[in-house]
Amino acid sequence: MDIGNHNFVYHCYQCQNYQTPIFRRLIQHMKLVHAHEPNFSIRCGINNCESVYVNVDSYVKHIQRNHREYGLEDVAQEENGINNHHLLEQLDQNMGAGPVNADQVGDMDPRIVDDADPPDVGSLHNAVGLFILKMREKHSLPRTTVNKLLHDLHSVLTCAQSQQIRQIQDSLQTEGINPDRIEQITMMMESDSPLTVLEHFSSEASQMNFIRTNTTHVTPVEYILGELDGVTHTYMYVPILESLKSLLGHDDILNEVLNTHHYCQDGVLQNFCDGTLYQRNDLFGAEPSLQIQLFFDDFEVCNPIGSYRNKQKLNAMYLTIGNLAAKYRSKLCSIQLVWLCKTNLLKKFGLKVLAKQMLSDIKILETDGISVDSHGTNYNFRGTVSFIVADNLGSHGIGGFMEGFTANRICRACMCTYASLKRPFLSTNFRARTVDGHEHQLQMVRQHPNLSTVYGVKDSSPLPGELSFFNVINGLPFDPMHDLLEGVCPLVWSKVLTSLIESGHLNISQINDTLLHFEYSGSDNSSKPSPLSWSAGKVAVKQNASQMWCFSRLTPLMLGSSVTNGSAVWDLILQLNDILNMVFAPRQNPAMIAYLHGVVEDFLKFYLQLFPEGRITPKMHYLTHYSSQMMQYGPLVNCSTMGYEAKHSYFKDLARKTKNRKNLPKTLAVRHQGLMSYYSTSSNILGTDQSKRFSDDWQE
Repeated sequence: MDIGNHNFVYHCYQCQNYQTPIFRRLIQHMKLVHAHEPNFSIRCGINNCESVYVNVDSYVKHIQRNHREYGLEDVAQEENGINNHHLLEQLDQNMGAGPVNADQVGDMDPRIVDDADPPDVGSLHNAVGLFILKMREKHSLPRTTVNKLLHDLHSVLTCAQSQQIRQIQDSLQTEGINPDRIEQITMMMESDSPLTVLEHFSSEASQMNFIRTNTTHVTPVEYILGELDGVTHTYMYVPILESLKSLLGHDDILNEVLNTHHYCQDGVLQNFCDGTLYQRNDLFGAEPSLQIQLFFDDFEVCNPIGSYRNKQKLNAMYLTIGNLAAKYRSKLCSIQLVWLCKTNLLKKFGLKVLAKQMLSDIKILETDGISVDSHGTNYNFRGTVSFIVADNLGSHGIGGFMEGFTANRICRACMCTYASLKRPFLSTNFRARTVDGHEHQLQMVRQHPNLSTVYGVKDSSPLPGELSFFNVINGLPFDPMHDLLEGVCPLVWSKVLTSLIESGHLNISQINDTLLHFEYSGSDNSSKPSPLSWSAGKVAVKQNASQMWCFSRLTPLMLGSSVTNGSAVWDLILQLNDILNMVFAPRQNPAMIAYLHGVVEDFLKFYLQLFPEGRITPKMHYLTHYSSQMMQYGPLVNCSTMGYEAKHSYFKDLARKTKNRKNLPKTLAVRHQGLMSYYSTSSNILGTDQSKRFSDDWQE
């Protein structure tokens, strides 16, 4: 294809070993070879068009409909390539095209340059395997459904092939071709048929063999918890070391780890590396090292208010590599499963039994590390747990603190008592818990169990005893989602709106009408607040976390004009919004953190002044520790459980679709690892997750 003094050759940006001077053939290649890959996408880029497509046909139709001025009225049937120089320059950046000399074109392998034929048997085998894996795991279809689809597809293709062979035989006979030759052609078509590939994947064993052979599959292991009433109980564990090796085998993740963000020079805190805990950790000071962030939580698979509630309630531990940028840590494909166990079994056998295998692997990671080979270079990574995020109940449970929040000691960061919640308000007015002090308290409780209520601790956590670089005093940060969005915000908004309605500023119908007709945009469209209700003489603000975030930010804009200037309760809302904006900010500087300390104190004092009948709740008290914890962990938005709880949605949806309750932890763990195997087929795993973060399911 001659354009001016250049010949343009398009090369596939996915595999880098296919090139052609004809754009139509590049499109065909992408359809045949890459359409089922998890990271497949095309950005248009023509005339700065930002449209992105994951379907090749949709991309072609987009060009035909929106970029006719470039002479591409029918790309699908374009036989002479692209004849617009300006368009080529724009497509170069998106489709992988580049100019070459005519001599270079002549020297290229004609099979590679001009091959528009279907892929060979190996490529077809891989394409069918990825298709099955995608149907099974990405779309969460039951295995029986996938096998039925394959059977029906085989029947359709068999019928189509028979009809095609008969047509070809009739044509060859009309042309006078020798019958023996016709028979040879018929046998050739039947032997090279896609039907043989489909038949290869007809069994569960052959499908699993493809997964193990063609992906970096990490097989979950079933471990025994113990025996009760003659029944052996188990849980599912995914080996952490193998999961880390699988992740680090991808160049994009390895590059993120090797280029971990270091301590900031401008004083602005952006992530855990900027906090004091990272700087004081001797292991993290050694390069390179892995920052392991864990998430611990229970979730209900069945209807939480139905007759089967708690029967299939599961406890999960998830893992992410803290070295990744925040935008990647929130992707569901970056959040790895560590264990799944029925919650009732965790309560019966205890966390020490459940965490034994995980702690053994992390201890190896701390001492020996893991080896990863990449492009001929061997890397050895050591690492440890940087912190564990959970709701307050989970954090107290995994840390060995009292789990009742009406007990004497209600805080894992200080020695605050429930009786002293009203005053004073600053965390500096309470004696902080320390590592040495905590160990002394545990010794006293072992000798005198009745002292557990005095100190607020009931047992030692299994983690510090096994790990050399982690402790529960400095490893269990507060979670802004549970404390603010599911704690303080609903409470304060309920009291404020109730007061405004009773004073005649607003009414419940006006509020709901405003929420309904407000023009939401962006991510707020999927997090629109639910209507409020009037119950038991007060406004009930029942929203999940993402809805509460949207409600708290936008409601002052919606209703502010209806509230009389100088309303004291409305000023309380504005103070609360200031706290929200600072706590959820992705970047913090020490001056702003110090300012937050004062704002929280003023907010709590003002709250009791306006509502003297109320009391400071434990979650309100936890806000007094936020400024000090920001200096330790960096911005607390990075310690939020939002992204992790979104992972629950996958398991809930999968459980509903599979309808298999015989050994639910095993079913979910095996299927999850299949999904991770599907993602692992991409060379750019951080770009594979096309789904949203399920923000509308951020709830307990």
